[in-house]
Amino acid sequence: MMLKTKLPLIALTVTLFTGCCLEDHRPTIRKVAEPMLKELEAFYKQNKRFPNLEEQNKIYKKSGCEMKGSICNFNGAELTIIRKGYTGDYNIRIKYIDKSIKNIYKQSLASCNFGIYANGKLDSIGCSKRNCLEWRQ
Repeated sequence: MMLKTKLPLIALTVTLFTGCCLEDHRPTIRKVAEPMLKELEAFYKQNKRFPNLEEQNKIYKKSGCEMKGSICNFNGAELTIIRKGYTGDYNIRIKYIDKSIKNIYKQSLASCNFGIYANGKLDSIGCSKRNCLEWRQ
């Protein structure tokens, strides 16, 4: 009997403490990242090089992005795309950012990374989500 009354209270408490974290933006980002990685792979196989800025924007568009600067508008979601190169690798990070959060380090609610290594091998898509609760030590 006690469990029936405590269970809704526990669920409500968890909901209040997790807030924005109940919404997971990783599936939305993956809907862009998966076709983008396939397009990038096809481009690299055909050209044996990484795309330049103009070619990169075509890849983004084929993946469903309506680009405005570094922002991809995908089905109403605004995703930030960051392209970085590390020692010859071609890496892309797509982030879902909450601009209402003042702390710039906590704005990213979710992100996915992928790319191609300098040797042409694909780097699979890896996604992460910001922790809901951050405990201080």
